[in-house]
Amino acid sequence: MKSAYNKVYCLIAIVAMIDMATVNVGYLIYYFADMWLRFDNLLFEHNFLYWFLFNISYFISINTISISAHERLTKPQEELRNASRTIPLSLLIFMTLASMAKVPTPGFIKAVLLCFAAFMLISVERMIVRKAVKHVRHLGKYNLSSIIIGYGPSTNDIVDVLNDRWNGLNLMGIFTDGELDEDAVGAKRLGGVDDAVEYIKSHSLHDVFIYRPLYDDERMKIVLNACYQNVLRVYYMPDMMVGRTSYVYPYRFGDTYILATRHEPLLKMRNRCYKRIFDVSVSLLFLCTIYPIVYAIVAIVTKLTSAGPIYFKQERTGYDGRSFICYKFRSMDINDDADRKQATKDDNRVTKFGYFIRHYNIDELPQFINVLKGDMSIVGPRPHMVAHTEYYGKIISEYMIRHLVRPGITGLAQVSGCRGETKTVDDMRKRVEKDIEYIESWGFWQDIVIIMHTVLMVIKGDKQAY
Repeated sequence: MKSAYNKVYCLIAIVAMIDMATVNVGYLIYYFADMWLRFDNLLFEHNFLYWFLFNISYFISINTISISAHERLTKPQEELRNASRTIPLSLLIFMTLASMAKVPTPGFIKAVLLCFAAFMLISVERMIVRKAVKHVRHLGKYNLSSIIIGYGPSTNDIVDVLNDRWNGLNLMGIFTDGELDEDAVGAKRLGGVDDAVEYIKSHSLHDVFIYRPLYDDERMKIVLNACYQNVLRVYYMPDMMVGRTSYVYPYRFGDTYILATRHEPLLKMRNRCYKRIFDVSVSLLFLCTIYPIVYAIVAIVTKLTSAGPIYFKQERTGYDGRSFICYKFRSMDINDDADRKQATKDDNRVTKFGYFIRHYNIDELPQFINVLKGDMSIVGPRPHMVAHTEYYGKIISEYMIRHLVRPGITGLAQVSGCRGETKTVDDMRKRVEKDIEYIESWGFWQDIVIIMHTVLMVIKGDKQAY
């Protein structure tokens, strides 16, 4: 059987060549710009040598910090993080090689500008490549066929990953001795465990996922032997209920290890400092430049169109379950239900101008003041009204976990479509799942991606904001 992994390796090579081609296009753009503007005579004196060292340096960099635009289980923020490391590393290697070759190197300011320009170029290219790879996998190319043997608490989560076309993992079905609700699980039952061996021998497969408790079943020896004979990769699924967004994370505990069901990157002081420095820097920049203009316009129109204050101040639940006063531009007429009732579609409490600023999320901008005060972060779970916290905290078991970090002006739930009115408990549960996923997978570049998505939503207008 010819392994589909060969096609995957071919795809990896293609992605790497596109990346190399992109940086060379960037090099040519810089070269011709220099030819016309004459801002760097070094290129003309050592053109071929610079080009050769440049390519060697970048090739070493992408082999040191891998390209992950094609990888099935990586996220966009991880690719941006890789790009942010690859570019400075390649420049450092280039300057080292150039010094060894005894040719001039760019100064510090120029090096920083080149790094930034190259980062933007490579980031755009890798996001485009990521989209292209996703399209190719949607067409069924480069897909790896797989089956699941056994069924347990964690199987549904594995099925979701296998059914995601971006991952290119084509799930053929599940072998289990028990009954299976195919519609609920999202996979068909192919037969009992005993039927798996014949299926493995007669079909072109690549991966087999086995429910862990079956490992001690005598039948598994025959199944494993069939997998090995057909050169298949075997993975074991855990037999405990980990949860849709939870990680099993090992911690050293004296001379042994324990498994935590939740990973929190923001428990590390270094990460908390990074996030806070970013929050304060961006908030100060925004509040000292754009915000005064926005405030003046909103204040004038609000006063002309409705009676009441410019700001709407509401008590909301924040970090560690403590309440704080959240600031917004007032978008409703003064009413007694503001602290208990969510805004709904065609809500008669919302003013005409209020609908406009809510549609484009302008009403949220005063929360940068909350960020500067330390009540909020730019990215994090959205803060809810105290009344909602008291209600949902009793009926959703993991609801209060979202308060392990500072609430945010925007968040993963908002850019994933889980925003606006929560008509049912399931709506809120989906939002909570995304909030917990953010807490467990936090990364600086993830915040950047969420901010970029939010800006695009603001430009287009949000239909779910009413």
